[in-house]
Amino acid sequence: MKLIKKHPILSGAILIVIIIILSLMILGGNGTKQETMTIRRSDFVSQISISGKVVATKNAELGLDQSGRISGIYAKVGDIVKTGTVIATIENNTFRADISQKQATLEKEYAKLVSLQKGTRSERLSIYRQEYADTSVALVIAMRNAYLQTESAFLSKVDLIYQNGNTVNPTIDVNPQSDTEKRQVEQDRLLVTEKLKLWRLSLNELSSTASSSQIKSTRLIGNETMELAKNLIDRLIIITGNLSVNNSGTSQSDIDADRSAINSAGQQVSTATASEQNAYAAWNSAYNTLILEESGSTSEDIAAQVAQVRSAEADLVSAQAQLKKTMIVAPFDGIITKIDLKVGEISSPSASQISLMSMGVFEVESYIPEINIARVKINDPAVITLDAYGANVSFKASVLTIDPAETMKDGVSTYKTRLRFTDNDPRIKSGMTANIVVITEKKSSVIIIPQSIITTENDKKFVRVKKGNIINSVEITTGSSTGLGQVEITSGLNEGDMVVLPPLSETI
Repeated sequence: MKLIKKHPILSGAILIVIIIILSLMILGGNGTKQETMTIRRSDFVSQISISGKVVATKNAELGLDQSGRISGIYAKVGDIVKTGTVIATIENNTFRADISQKQATLEKEYAKLVSLQKGTRSERLSIYRQEYADTSVALVIAMRNAYLQTESAFLSKVDLIYQNGNTVNPTIDVNPQSDTEKRQVEQDRLLVTEKLKLWRLSLNELSSTASSSQIKSTRLIGNETMELAKNLIDRLIIITGNLSVNNSGTSQSDIDADRSAINSAGQQVSTATASEQNAYAAWNSAYNTLILEESGSTSEDIAAQVAQVRSAEADLVSAQAQLKKTMIVAPFDGIITKIDLKVGEISSPSASQISLMSMGVFEVESYIPEINIARVKINDPAVITLDAYGANVSFKASVLTIDPAETMKDGVSTYKTRLRFTDNDPRIKSGMTANIVVITEKKSSVIIIPQSIITTENDKKFVRVKKGNIINSVEITTGSSTGLGQVEITSGLNEGDMVVLPPLSETI
């Protein structure tokens, strides 16, 4: 400063020299000397810089599907829970009882299906056969008793108003209302006699080990006989009921005796018939059961039982689903970040009452503008720094997902992208601000030049190459480019070539 003050002319000269030098540097294109760059192979790296936020791999807001009184809370904020862990419940004893009932029904139906599929065991068949034999003996005894009671009712009671009742020429002693009726009751008495004989013969041939067809044949004869006997007795009850001292020529005491005998005969036959029918019902049930068990289950029976089992299974699943609505269950492994419940309070359905965040490797959520999204691919590597730890602490990551649809951010189309950290680092926490560099492309030993030295003519690309003192335009083919103005050359240039840089004024 002192020198300038002492020598103002010298200082002015120095200033002029500086101005000339700067002018030559800025306007060097007008000189004869050309600035050049020697081509060397190097690594090509294309990357974009974005920002985002650390998020958990999974987040869930949990709540109950129905209202009820909170009966239990089994975790607290900060607890780590496994998938399926019950975190809270409302009162559900009724639902549990319903499940127990449905489970028992399913087990019963399934056991029945297994039994049908296996068929009847030999020991059970023996039981069914013995039941059939026992009821056969009881039925034969009942039919013989019915025969004896019917025969006795006619010989000892009905025939009190007949002459030669048990012969081929029975004659009624009392006066019916008409001759036609008289002939009818006499003919029916003869038919009863004949039926009783036929019934007795059939019974004599019937043993306790008779076949079912023999039993049914004998019983048919017996039923016809008892039906005929009851119908005849019903007519005789009417006839004796119409008797009087005047129209019968007999005393009132004889009339009363006849009426009593006929009524008693009717009761005797009815009692015998009822006993025989009860014995037949038991025999028929044992017979049908034995036939069914001996023949085994049909495919239709098994199919029907399969349907019963499936119906019981569906009922059980439905009951279990109703029980699940009374619980808040962890859908994945994670850590509880919020619990907004208290035991004893009434909970409302669909409200978010518990928050759950997944554990393990975190992710970063970012929104990439459409101008850069075409360069980003799934699995592209990335380097992330977190504001919490500064630019000198970096974490490796990779692109996990890219949404196919845009998301508008401040009027710009962006695409939601998630990146996953490579390592599970305890320093990473949900909600941290992330600065991301995504490496979209990386190549080794390629030729790279600045975009600014390439010229275009008729859709062809050229650079100026200097060989000695001669400068020629050389056609080139380009490959990938970076966001910083660097371009890969795939043909037209070789390592060692000298390309002419444009004057500084051309790049401004």
